[in-house]
Amino acid sequence: DFLNCRNSPAFQEFFEVVTTYGWKHKHVFNLAYSMYARDDFPVPHDLARWEETASLENLSWHTELKVSPGVDFWMLRQAVLFADLFGVKSEADPDVMHYLSKRGEYDWLLPSDCPYGFISVQFALLVGFQLMGLHDQRKDISGTIVASMEVLLHAPYFSYDMLESSAWNLSTYDIAVNLDSEIHHESLQIYETSHPVPAARLLPWHAVTPESSLLPRGTSLQSSFRGLSRRLSSGAAGQRLEVSLIQFHDGTATELWASCRAALKGLSGLSYLPNFDELLQPKLYFTQIKSFSGTEKGIWLAEHVEVTFERFLDLKQQARNGLIDMNYIRDVWLPSEAPDLMSA
Repeated sequence: DFLNCRNSPAFQEFFEVVTTYGWKHKHVFNLAYSMYARDDFPVPHDLARWEETASLENLSWHTELKVSPGVDFWMLRQAVLFADLFGVKSEADPDVMHYLSKRGEYDWLLPSDCPYGFISVQFALLVGFQLMGLHDQRKDISGTIVASMEVLLHAPYFSYDMLESSAWNLSTYDIAVNLDSEIHHESLQIYETSHPVPAARLLPWHAVTPESSLLPRGTSLQSSFRGLSRRLSSGAAGQRLEVSLIQFHDGTATELWASCRAALKGLSGLSYLPNFDELLQPKLYFTQIKSFSGTEKGIWLAEHVEVTFERFLDLKQQARNGLIDMNYIRDVWLPSEAPDLMSA
């Protein structure tokens, strides 16, 4: 009921209109515009009691979406309801979670509890603006959709993107291909038909050009790895290939390192070496530990973090406040905070 919005008369009405007319019909746009303009998300009578803890601002992630207190509270409630529905641990305080979800009470879902319907309403507006050629409005609603999906479908550490499996006959891929498009694409499949993936234009890793002749490639790369392996096997200290990974989003580096490790292992042609992982010395910049905290993987991450994400956030805030500029970042901050990056 929660995913298909059967608890919500307003969103059920919108669902019936979409089912009857399709996304491109003016009736769908008019109803979506009316629903979106009302902005009638309920503000609880004791919101002040919870506004400090029950706030998007105070979770470990944030969005650029500009919201009123009612929408702020509503979005946090949807994240908690998703967590409750799928049995995952929420970042919110347990008392706040219970207050938000009212678990175990009769009719605990409110008429406004419909995250998939909310995103669908925004998508209907996007389609209408595309068809009418209102590009400024299209860009605005596209940014809002992205922010809404970040909050509602990708709460910290988990994905609640089951939209395609719901009754809405829509997927986030169908939405994605329209976000930056002036024309409307009916679906991802139709988009792919008219936008085939082009062939790779970059040279393969082992190609030798005047610009790349000084880089270790092909047999030279394999020779370097074999030399490292021999020195490590002979007990030589400090013989590692240092690999720096830098990221600018508040995630962990586990998937980045897994991809990098697999690439190095395959490209070097030395996957047979039993001590291959010992040859590598990862240095992680601006990564976070998050839900890996206290686990073997989390301990490994912590041991290899050179500069924390919190330090990077501090840098961004200084730049926003006009205290530093890009020249300072290049000439002063990077050499002092991350000197190894300069020669990585």
